[in-house]
Amino acid sequence: MRRIIGKLTMSMPDLGESWLILLLLVAGQLAVSFSAVLLAPEVSGMPAAMPVMYVLAYIFPFSYIYWKGAGRLRGKASVPGAPSVFGKPSGRTLAVYAVSAVIMEAALVFLLSIVPPVMDIPDWYVNTLSGLHGSNLVFTLITVAVAAPLLEEFLFRKVILDGLSSRMRPWPAVIWSSVLFAVAHLNPWQALPALILGCFFGWVRLVTGSWWTTVGLHALNNAVTVAVAAVYGPDAALGGSPQTPAQDPVSMILCVLSVMVLAAGSVLFVKYGKSLNNHEKSDISH
Repeated sequence: MRRIIGKLTMSMPDLGESWLILLLLVAGQLAVSFSAVLLAPEVSGMPAAMPVMYVLAYIFPFSYIYWKGAGRLRGKASVPGAPSVFGKPSGRTLAVYAVSAVIMEAALVFLLSIVPPVMDIPDWYVNTLSGLHGSNLVFTLITVAVAAPLLEEFLFRKVILDGLSSRMRPWPAVIWSSVLFAVAHLNPWQALPALILGCFFGWVRLVTGSWWTTVGLHALNNAVTVAVAAVYGPDAALGGSPQTPAQDPVSMILCVLSVMVLAAGSVLFVKYGKSLNNHEKSDISH
């Protein structure tokens, strides 16, 4: 398993290859969906089939990046250097990063929740979400809060972002990987939140050097979304507050606090990382 993961992470795709990986993922999603509907409609309707179908959709892109990584390891292509912003953090540093990122994520998700969708959400999509969350909460959580964070973060923040970061400056790499992440959802009604959260996850990935931290953030976000949809209905999970912050004093206060948390967290996140990294380097030199 370690050798397989090593070959996957050695693929280091450029921007063109990243778009190809996205097309392969979409092709996998469509192939699994059509195969399930046409060949085994009874099986595809079972709640237990949900995580299996989700994982199968990644066979095409993972096969491609495995082939690319194996080729690089055989010396047929050069392997760009892995990205590094502050170096590899210690356990203490990573713990501070993780706690700070969770607090910042909560503020970011609140701000996104009060922003109305870019376009009207059709009833059929809301009904689809209702069926998804109503089928079986356990298998929904396995798919959305376990399988999705692991596979999506590995593909977009481990493979694609690392490859792009080795060829361009950090922020363009984060933005491009986030655009791909948003498109991969095939969901125009949540494209903007996916893009913004993708940028946040990518930034955390580059600063911490740990994709497991982004897996945890992604899993937390998805689990909360599933819980909100299960309790209050899919409309609540899709975001868009019925009242603007200007109409609701409590929302206005929370909005201001969220902005302050994100601003302060961003500054402290970077400065604390730099100071700890320099301290750790001085300890090593001595």
